[in-house]
Amino acid sequence: MKGIGEVRRFVLESGVDAGIIEFDDEGAARDSISAAAAAGCSTAEIAKTMAFECEADRTEGKERRTVLVVLSGDRMVDTTRLANTTGSVSARKLRPAEVLRLTGYPVGGVPPFPHDTGITVLADSSLFRFKYVWASAGAPNAIMKIRPELLTAVLGYSAVEVSTQ
Repeated sequence: MKGIGEVRRFVLESGVDAGIIEFDDEGAARDSISAAAAAGCSTAEIAKTMAFECEADRTEGKERRTVLVVLSGDRMVDTTRLANTTGSVSARKLRPAEVLRLTGYPVGGVPPFPHDTGITVLADSSLFRFKYVWASAGAPNAIMKIRPELLTAVLGYSAVEVSTQ
């Protein structure tokens, strides 16, 4: 299983500007509400990473791929919009065991980076309302402060509009 070590290593090796905070309470940042309380910010300023399976209908068979959407903590992903944006026929939220198996991170600890090749990461426009957001740092007790544009300008993620309130 991956964790905060992978995120710390990526931050150090890539020079990404991210202030990581690790809490003693193992579930201090397990969801948007607890992460906001730990960070001292609004739920909207939490950058949650949600995992989906997007399925493209191919004549030779169905192609499935893992897509992560980083979005504001006060929003939800509209799966129809996500499917349309990714050129898929459908998108479904992954179950916790699938998230762990496919990303290596547990639900509540999935960071916006780093991820293996083959996983598509998208940054929802809801994040860009803020100068800084707080995202998971690889474990349910760790968060990091980042600029939303880091996701698109530095990491090259596509900016999309797939969220709803």
